[in-house]
Amino acid sequence: MKNESSKNQMKDSLEILSKIRRAEIAEDVFEKISDKIRDRQNNRIQPIWIRVAAAAFIGLLLMEQYIILKPQAQIASNPIELLLPVSTNSLYHE
Repeated sequence: MKNESSKNQMKDSLEILSKIRRAEIAEDVFEKISDKIRDRQNNRIQPIWIRVAAAAFIGLLLMEQYIILKPQAQIASNPIELLLPVSTNSLYHE
């Protein structure tokens, strides 16, 4: 009896599987997927712009090093410092 019931269950499963229909898709799905892949490849940054950005970054670093390591004689001759008031740190004329 167990064999008949398992056979019946198997037949039911096979009948359910036989009712499954093949999926249908639109004809232009492959073209749409191909277009999306091509768009992704075209949206990459060109190597020339990466080189330009790297050169600008290195230039900024070098300029910063030059400004920081500027000799003290050049800093003392800066006219902006002459315009700034010098603090004496004295309060209320003590």
